Amino acid sequence: SDVPNTHLSEFILRYFEKHKGQTFITESTTGRSMTFDEVRDTSVKVAASFIDLPGLNLQDVVFGYSPNTISYACTIYGSILAGLTFTGCLYTLTKVDLAHQLIDSGAKIVFCVSKNISTLLQVLDECPKVKTFVILDGTKDEVEKVKQNTTPTINLKTFDEFTLKSHCNDKRVPRTTGLSIKDYICYLNYSSGSTGMPKGVKRSGWSLMAICVSLGPTGCYFGKSPNEITSCFQSLAHASGSFTLILTL
Repeated sequence: SDVPNTHLSEFILRYFEKHKGQTFITESTTGRSMTFDEVRDTSVKVAASFIDLPGLNLQDVVFGYSPNTISYACTIYGSILAGLTFTGCLYTLTKVDLAHQLIDSGAKIVFCVSKNISTLLQVLDECPKVKTFVILDGTKDEVEKVKQNTTPTINLKTFDEFTLKSHCNDKRVPRTTGLSIKDYICYLNYSSGSTGMPKGVKRSGWSLMAICVSLGPTGCYFGKSPNEITSCFQSLAHASGSFTLILTL
């Protein structure tokens, strides 16, 4: 089949709508679940929050530094719906490798978990482009405590605070104006760095739709029928994990 002549964001929204009401993602560690439409609504709110963030423009880079969670998945979908580029790393990455990837990718906003904020703060001086941190699992009290020990130029928020003023029916989402359907880079997946430091590998939204179309007729990439369960044990920051977010739709 031909690859649809549409943006990746429109492609994924079509499948969120098609399967609404059905359970989509379950966190194995907590048992928490969200349906397709709940993930869609949260992702749109994230996208709208990105669009409202000063200094964050089309195809700027969003950085993930977190284990796999539903909020992390919504962050990735939200970056695509806002016409941004997502990159990420293992949440166990130490400061030398973290600083390299933050600088190399040119990331402007980082999503992390509470246990990683101290490592992030250690590399701030090397990464002047990073202006905003969102703590996916942090409480308001925890964030206020961290703020007391950081420079006031850093915009630090909980995930709920970041999306508080956004709406799940924001008409600006998906943001596609000014983006090429074929050339939009949705992911910047980093290689393992076997011949030096890890290197960013650009992945277009068009290529992901092409993979979906080529595998779709076989019906056996993640299972032979709908409602089968896929275990996403790989990091959502890796190529295989990021593909899973699109292919399972």
